[in-house]
Amino acid sequence: METPAYQNAKQLNNAVSQRAVLRVLQSASRWLTDERIAELVNSTERAARLIIRDLRRAGHPIASESGRGYRWAADDPEAMRATIADFRSRGNDLFETANAMEKGIFEAV
Repeated sequence: METPAYQNAKQLNNAVSQRAVLRVLQSASRWLTDERIAELVNSTERAARLIIRDLRRAGHPIASESGRGYRWAADDPEAMRATIADFRSRGNDLFETANAMEKGIFEAV
């Protein structure tokens, strides 16, 4: 079980990491891969992706494009629309796959 002090330290570290990723994205003039973001904030690629996910959930306008990476898109509503459409498409695909798997598993029994 995590102690309250450990939980506080984790939360503080996450807040610092989020601020670092925000600064990197806001100051970049081009797309950045998760690998490059991780290098710039001294983190792992997985941690960078999770931080970006959390920042997006907090409402930060971070666009993404497959094969290009991430970028700050506060002044680019088209990039944000494309990112949101991609998320919805992937969400629908996952939902349909889950339904098909569930149907196959429970109808076979």
